[in-house]
Amino acid sequence: MIASFKRSWSLLKASWALLREQPSLLIFPVLAMPAFLAFMALVVGGGFFMFGGLPDGSDPGTARTIAGFAVFAVGYYIFSFATVFLNTALAGCVLERLRGGAPTVSYGFGIARSRIGAIAGYAAIASIVGAIISTIQEKAGGFGQIAGALGGLAWGLATALVMPVLAAENVGPIDAISRSSGLLKRTFGTQIAGSVSISAVIGVPMFLVGIIGMGLIALGDNSGSGALTTAGIAVLATGLGALLLLSATILNALQQIFLAAVYHHAEDGQPDPYFSDAVLRSGFTSK
Repeated sequence: MIASFKRSWSLLKASWALLREQPSLLIFPVLAMPAFLAFMALVVGGGFFMFGGLPDGSDPGTARTIAGFAVFAVGYYIFSFATVFLNTALAGCVLERLRGGAPTVSYGFGIARSRIGAIAGYAAIASIVGAIISTIQEKAGGFGQIAGALGGLAWGLATALVMPVLAAENVGPIDAISRSSGLLKRTFGTQIAGSVSISAVIGVPMFLVGIIGMGLIALGDNSGSGALTTAGIAVLATGLGALLLLSATILNALQQIFLAAVYHHAEDGQPDPYFSDAVLRSGFTSK
């Protein structure tokens, strides 16, 4: 396990080296931000529309609730489609770079456009699965929370390499999921440890910011100091906001670079300028 974490940390550093050499890759997660913000606004606004009371204090009718769910479903699909499209474009650029090419942003968009049907199909499948998992967690009590979390973890692992597969292979959404699942047994340790490494990069500072902010708020409440309370709120708002922005852009790009590298070496088994032979030999089994 320790060797797996060391190997994955090396992969993470290599991902950062690739991103530093080709910062244009950041355009893809940056372009995903408006879709994410629009989706979050839809969640808040849709929730109020579906469950908020009417001006006269009465409950919303069935038609209004159904309409709200329909709008939410469409919005969720659009967000899912945009995310898969942009991550496939990013994966296409990374794979080309790992093979010695010099891909441009337009190259990545070209790859994604050529896979538009498969992307649309996979986004629909991912949306349905996500909705089912969320429903289980919300409706089945404590057991549902556990089952939903385990189901989400299993789905995330099985589909982690779908975007590289879509970028590299001319397959449909079902075949892409099957290919990703098949590669899981060869890359399981690397995927797990690498994902933990990337999560820790943002998880640790978020935890520290939360501790500092909540500590200041608690001190302010106990001492009656409005300044300390305000400072705590400011630390939470600015610190967590900045870290979430970092997570949605740079760390998302690193995650996709890492997964594309996992796919590249699991399939091609060829060295490249970023990932050492030692990491390749220790991280992947022969085909």
